[in-house]
Amino acid sequence: NNQFLSKIYTADEFEFSSSKLNTIDFGMITKQRLIILNELRSFPNALIQSLKNFKNNYGNLVIIPSSQIDLPSYNQLFETLQIGKIQNKVDSKKYVTTINYSHPFFKDVFQKKIVNYQYPVVDQFYPSHLFSKTSLLKFNDNTDFISEIDYHNNKVYWFSSPLNIENSSFISSALVVPVFYNFSIKNSGQKNLYYTIGEKNEIQIKTKEKTDAVFHLKNNELDFIPLQRKTSDFVNIQTDEKPLKEGLYSISSNSKNYQNISFNYNRNESKLSYYQLDNFIKNHENAYFFNSVSNVIEQINDQNKNRNLWQLFIIFALIFLGIEIALQKFLKN
Repeated sequence: NNQFLSKIYTADEFEFSSSKLNTIDFGMITKQRLIILNELRSFPNALIQSLKNFKNNYGNLVIIPSSQIDLPSYNQLFETLQIGKIQNKVDSKKYVTTINYSHPFFKDVFQKKIVNYQYPVVDQFYPSHLFSKTSLLKFNDNTDFISEIDYHNNKVYWFSSPLNIENSSFISSALVVPVFYNFSIKNSGQKNLYYTIGEKNEIQIKTKEKTDAVFHLKNNELDFIPLQRKTSDFVNIQTDEKPLKEGLYSISSNSKNYQNISFNYNRNESKLSYYQLDNFIKNHENAYFFNSVSNVIEQINDQNKNRNLWQLFIIFALIFLGIEIALQKFLKN
């Protein structure tokens, strides 16, 4: 049942297609940008190999388990993709209570942290041990509901629980739309408004050029060949040290212009960040913080009182000197 997916991936923004396992065209897999494995019970070897090739072609993969899965088949897929391993299903009610607001996946999704929202609930889940993963959503016991796994500059997303309405209320919650929407755009194919000079940038171009085609990055003053990797339908271009100057550049091959991109200098100078006073005072014994003028005057007066002790010491020194002279004169007599 993928009705909730067709409502999210609408025709005005996406090219959405669905297929049952026994009717899938394996040749179309590597041409997709996002594949969702929606509650399959097992994975044939042919599908596993096609998914491996798909991942090598830079696409995102979402895996949603079924309520009844063939565990060896799932772990064969996970082993082939080198992302970890899952364990037997556990029947236990859990609530999805924690959103990882600091994760880039949720950037620009929430204006503020949500408190006391209606927590989605699940009745069963699959524990897992995953490599290079981060958590997007967590259960109330701090275990992962949705995990993001880095894989060849793209992502694998793993749901630890089935999403059918008999087992979960997640697809009825407000979180389902931003989560599945971002599955489709959080990859290296996402176009930036500009790229930053001096940082590692990845630019992906769809092309039918041959594998030996060379792509150039150039403008009126510069023409160079960046690091690039060709797949069946895309070329992945990486820039690091070059270009050195901001401006508009074109990506071309065989005199054909594929895309114009912009490079800007970083904006660190424009960041209005200040050193924290608390840290400064903590690290410097002779630094003080006052929130009123009266406190400053009081502190200065206290310091001056301490400095006036030298007068008292001189007086005592003179007294003891007089006593010593008197004793010497008395003892001498």
